[in-house]
Amino acid sequence: MKIIYFSPHPYLYADIASGPGAHMREMMAAFKRAGHEVLPVIMGEEIKGKDWIGQQDFKYETSFKARIKRKVPRLLWETVKDFRLQQHDRKAKRKLLAAIRTFQPDMIYERGYYMMLSGIEAANEADIFHVFEMNAPYPEERILMEGSSLMLKRAAKNERMQLDQSDLIVVVSTALLDYTKARLNGNGDKIIVTPNAIDTAPQISSQAEKSKLKKRWNIPEDATIFGFVGSIFPYHGVDKLIDAYNKLLKTHSNIHLLIVGNGHALNSLRKQAMDLGIHDNVSFTGGVSYLEAPDFIQIMDIAVMANSNWYGSPVKIFEYGAAEKAIIAPDVSPLRDALQNGVDGILVTPDQENLVTAMRTMLEDLPLRNRMAKHFKDKVIIEHTWDLMSERILETAKKMLSES
Repeated sequence: MKIIYFSPHPYLYADIASGPGAHMREMMAAFKRAGHEVLPVIMGEEIKGKDWIGQQDFKYETSFKARIKRKVPRLLWETVKDFRLQQHDRKAKRKLLAAIRTFQPDMIYERGYYMMLSGIEAANEADIFHVFEMNAPYPEERILMEGSSLMLKRAAKNERMQLDQSDLIVVVSTALLDYTKARLNGNGDKIIVTPNAIDTAPQISSQAEKSKLKKRWNIPEDATIFGFVGSIFPYHGVDKLIDAYNKLLKTHSNIHLLIVGNGHALNSLRKQAMDLGIHDNVSFTGGVSYLEAPDFIQIMDIAVMANSNWYGSPVKIFEYGAAEKAIIAPDVSPLRDALQNGVDGILVTPDQENLVTAMRTMLEDLPLRNRMAKHFKDKVIIEHTWDLMSERILETAKKMLSES
């Protein structure tokens, strides 16, 4: 099968270490391993190669742009951004149609994005089977991440068109399945759930390599390391993790906190650690290459994701699992899809004391910690590989194509 992998996002690129970029990179690789010919049409490819965790569009804002932004009302600023996004979408459609003419695909696999109709419009015009991967409730996420816009009604209308007109819809969680069904009047026949996944189990670093990395970041050799890897946004709750770690540090001295990644909240988190007087016990690496990210996970003992949104399937959870790390994660629907509380890891509610208790339990009960880490690793290797996810998608698409 000939597949065009299409991403209309103006900033999203396939070399970023975690989250969207990892999903894009790994899904394309899985399609190819299954013997299919894949042509990437990635609108963010002009910044491809800046393969750093968390360094997305906010890193490319010039000082002049930042000064103008401060003087323009936010609603107006965000509306202008949406208007420009519509212009970009027309450019994306032209590029996709040109690729269709030369490549003659059997299927378009689109990683969907807020507001953008280029993928579905091009597929309709060329009469090509269209798969739409939906990773978020787009208008809601737009408000959460960047603020409101006068074009949100159009965005909601466009989202409905994306869902109505796609032949197959792929969502990453059962929470998104329910959301999508509601917008299709309960018709879920063309929706499948494929959570995020991993490629293969990571290669284990040698003890010497681990020691070298610990020394580089001033981490005591025998300390128990709590860690987080990924783009750092407010909804990840890294501030809650720092507060919980600070409380635990009062009774457990030989522990360290490792925060790997960059993001909007990083400077405030560094200040938080400084204000708490624990900056010597917390290592902030900033952005790191996706090739380095597995090494940092290797030196962690307990991987913590303090919070998440209600809809997303965090890639980092599966990466932690594949590395056989004990996991503490938020008790939200997408995480319950993957982790059984008390068996694969510990799921915590937003209450701060629950997070502290979970961290203390993991720290003090080594047999439990090891047992959960091993159990979830076995589950990830069997049930959550990109090859398995791509197989589900392609088999469903082939069946639908044969019946049409």
